[in-house]
Amino acid sequence: MGSVALNRPIVGMAATPSGGGYWLVASDGGIFAFGDAAFHGSMGGTDLTGVGKLVVGVVSTRTGAGYWLVAARGTPSRPLAEVVYDSDASGNFEIYRRDVRTGAVTQLTDDPRFDSWWARVSPDGTRILFYRTPAGVHDLDYTKTSLWMMSSDGSGLRELIANGQYGWRVQGHAWWHPDGTRLVMFGGVVYDGIVVTDTDGVPLYRVGDGIDPVWSSDGKQIVYVNCADPSDYPSCPPDQYRVWVVNQDGSSPRMVVDLPVRAHDPMMSPDGSMIAFETNPGGLVWDLWVVNTDGSNPRRILSDGNINTNPVWVSDEQLVFYKTSPAHHREFGLWTVRADGSGLTWISPGQQGVTEMPFPIW
Repeated sequence: MGSVALNRPIVGMAATPSGGGYWLVASDGGIFAFGDAAFHGSMGGTDLTGVGKLVVGVVSTRTGAGYWLVAARGTPSRPLAEVVYDSDASGNFEIYRRDVRTGAVTQLTDDPRFDSWWARVSPDGTRILFYRTPAGVHDLDYTKTSLWMMSSDGSGLRELIANGQYGWRVQGHAWWHPDGTRLVMFGGVVYDGIVVTDTDGVPLYRVGDGIDPVWSSDGKQIVYVNCADPSDYPSCPPDQYRVWVVNQDGSSPRMVVDLPVRAHDPMMSPDGSMIAFETNPGGLVWDLWVVNTDGSNPRRILSDGNINTNPVWVSDEQLVFYKTSPAHHREFGLWTVRADGSGLTWISPGQQGVTEMPFPIW
């Protein structure tokens, strides 16, 4: 590197698992690969300094097939490598895996009897949760859902919670705990509330009322949706749905922000400082919002008259989601956007059919 002009100084190094190569990282997120180390993308050219998050290190994955960039606040600043998602490219909805860098697509499920959707990858990247409903139903009727799991390559398929099991009339929105040992979801007779289960889907305890639950990044809290007046649950009209946070044991529930609009699918950023969610101001329009976890500074980051929904954090600076225009439902596709609303990027060119509900793999 002695003769290379750098935009920022080198701040970290990581060896490949074989010891036959290494990566150097600069403080702007630029990556330099040597020996048998492969280049898997970088944050070079991305403005990190404006939010006080200079890169300070790089860590190899266990296999050497990728790496994490560590920001000054200690949270990953990771280039998006792959996503899992569902698509009706084959006729019914199936689960797919897409390499964002090359565009290569791998189909993971194949059973025309079902619609398979809501793929969620375990923290260690080895397992995928997803829901199934009869073909043609998709996510339109939560009384027909069943929860499934498979290995990340599509093998080892098994049903965790059958339709109607435990006396539940509805179930949905399963999400991995950050340590991979538990799940959270909603389930019950009539949207009976938020339930924590083990990774086989066996219920451990009920947290409280609500829908759309997601673990916080440290696993100590759950972000979810409940009525503006919790005593109205579950019968409040959708325009009363608000974003809430509760301790994992069900104590100290707190409304995060009381916007006068329907809210869904909240998720806390990796560093715990922000919550992203979607709102429905009317009709088929859905906007993306970000709010500080303490409820301050709510800001709408994407409002373009389209359907923008299911935001998932890739890093503290970037979200992946899916969008379309209300007049063209067949054009649902996968997109990324920065937390300040800039950098809107389509990541599923050449897609076939409806492509939706993305979840990142690193």
